[in-house]
Amino acid sequence: MVKGFLKKLAILNLALWGRKVLNYHRLSRKNLQDAPEAKRKKTPPR
Repeated sequence: MVKGFLKKLAILNLALWGRKVLNYHRLSRKNLQDAPEAKRKKTPPR
């Protein structure tokens, strides 16, 4: 489930930002923090 979620995020980020790889990790971390799952679990990013 988490991998599917991350894949969806990657596709979304690519669609929004094109191939700005430098911003990718920052964007995904921000998106993960905004996600309801992250707010429920409060697990630190790897």
